[in-house]
Amino acid sequence: MNTLRLLLVDSDAEQSQRVTSILNAGSHIVLPTSGLDEASEALLSQKFDAVVVGGAVRPDELSEFKAILRKIDDAQAAPVRTPVLSFCSQLGPPGSNRSNDANIDEYLPDHFEATALTEAVNRLSLALAHSHERANPADTELPVLEPDKFRAQVCHDRELLVEIIDLFLTESVDQMTEMGQALARADYDRLYRLAHTIKGSLGSLHATMAKSRAQDLETAAKNREEQVCRFCFAALEQDLDILKPRLLSLRESPDSN
Repeated sequence: MNTLRLLLVDSDAEQSQRVTSILNAGSHIVLPTSGLDEASEALLSQKFDAVVVGGAVRPDELSEFKAILRKIDDAQAAPVRTPVLSFCSQLGPPGSNRSNDANIDEYLPDHFEATALTEAVNRLSLALAHSHERANPADTELPVLEPDKFRAQVCHDRELLVEIIDLFLTESVDQMTEMGQALARADYDRLYRLAHTIKGSLGSLHATMAKSRAQDLETAAKNREEQVCRFCFAALEQDLDILKPRLLSLRESPDSN
C-alpha cells in the first residue's frame, strides 16, 4: 500500500491524536492542524495527497476551504486534484444522500471508527496511484538508492563502501534524535545545521529520495516554519526507514566487491 501524506483538520485535540496514531500505524504521514486557517497555510507550503476534515467543521466553512484548496491545486498545476475525506456528523441528517456534495470525495462515519478510516485511506491510496499513473505515465518518484552511482563514487572499493554505510547507520540515529529534540525546542538554527549535515551524508550515499526530504527540512528550518518542519521531519523518518534495509542489503551484496 502506498504511503500517503495527509493533512488533518480537527479542532478536537483528542480525536486528532487518535486519528493521527491510527494513520501513522498504517505507515501514512500526517500533519495535524487545529483549524482551516492553519490548514490553508500548510497547503501553501506543502503538497498533500489528501485532506481529512473533522466533524466539527461547518458545511459553509468546508465549502470555503475546498475553494481555497482547488485554487492551490490550480496554482501548483497539480495533475490530480487533492481529495477531501470528512467525518460527516454535521453534513446532513443520517441517511441523507451526502454523496452529491461536491465538497467531499468520501465520507467517514459520524462515530469515529478506526477500521472505517483505515479502509477509506487504503481505497484512496489505490485510487490516487491509479489516477497518477493515468495523468503522468512517465512520472516516477525519486529513487530510494542508486547503488551503481554509490559504487562508482567509492571506485568500487568494498571496504570504503562498507565503512561509509556503517558510519551513516550509526550517526543517523543520533542525528535524527537530535533533530527531534531541536524541533521540540523550536531550535531552528540547530535543526537547520543537522538537516544540512544529514543531507550531505545522504548525497554521498546517493540516497536521492531521503536527500530531497532533508533538503525540504533544511529549507523549512531556515524559514522557521514550524508545521512544515514537523511534516518534513516525519517524512524523513519514513524515508530513512525505507532506505536503511536497502543499505544493509547493499552492504552484504557480493556485487559490492
